[in-house]
Amino acid sequence: MQKLPKDSWLYINFEDPFFIENSDVSIIGQLIETFEEYFNPKLKYLFFDEIQNIDHWEKAVRKYQESGNYQIFVTGSSSRLLSKEFATVLTGRHKTIKVLPLSFQEFLSFRNFKIQQKADLITKETEIKKLFREYLTLGGFPKVVLERKPEVLKQYFYDILQKDIVSRYNIRQQEKLERLGVYLLSNVASLYSISAMSKTFDLSWESIALYIEYFKEAFIINDLRQFSYSLKTQEKAFNKVYALDNGLVAAVSFSFSDNIGRALENCAYNYFSNHYQEIYYYKTNNNQEIDFVLKQKKKVEALVQVCTDLNNVGTKNES
Repeated sequence: MQKLPKDSWLYINFEDPFFIENSDVSIIGQLIETFEEYFNPKLKYLFFDEIQNIDHWEKAVRKYQESGNYQIFVTGSSSRLLSKEFATVLTGRHKTIKVLPLSFQEFLSFRNFKIQQKADLITKETEIKKLFREYLTLGGFPKVVLERKPEVLKQYFYDILQKDIVSRYNIRQQEKLERLGVYLLSNVASLYSISAMSKTFDLSWESIALYIEYFKEAFIINDLRQFSYSLKTQEKAFNKVYALDNGLVAAVSFSFSDNIGRALENCAYNYFSNHYQEIYYYKTNNNQEIDFVLKQKKKVEALVQVCTDLNNVGTKNES
């Protein structure tokens, strides 16, 4: 990894209390001018963390980016950073990197557990299985993995709900939104019906559909469509709901930790969604379900059925 020259970079964390009363976009220019006045760097790297806390930040970034004198890195943990209006302003001038919860391989790295050769998979099998079982319920938020404090996950959920959805979209029916979120996380790896949820939560079909999009935009859930060569059939079929982090589900939902099968399927979904261009589930003519249809370059690469025990009679019959 390349090491940046001393005094060539400026890092600003916009969650610092200083920016509560200094949130005008002009503060970015003032800080950059101070940086240049004191250090007069030949190379200039700007790192802006949680920049979404500054209104109209994208205009300042665009100004300094267009000057050609800076390498600018912008990070944020809010869905506000991904809004379409920002993408429009920065079109052709940015590269987006989506940072997801840790994969199992990264989880092992955070736990300083190394697999250096294939033989380790055998000699360390028991410990690997133990860590994987922990990963299935603890999830992949770095702080949670390092500090082993799953209790903060529930707070993560409510923080995301409040900051990225309620505040951003001025949601009035907050209690129903929260209940819907808990319901979706409690039913990961299951089909869902917007019409049925509309009756359950006493909300319009349009409101439920909109709230689901908000949850997806905030990286709480995602959904999976049924595979069909007929677009009409695909549109009519129910979607399946999945969560982007198992730990978040375990903290918020009911009995998720006791259902290792659903935890494993949700984990598999996240892996496949990051490694294949398209994924679906499939219903056979006799109404049997295949968990995942994996496509790459318009070609079906594999059909995957997720299970915890291949010796189970029910599993064999479904296969």
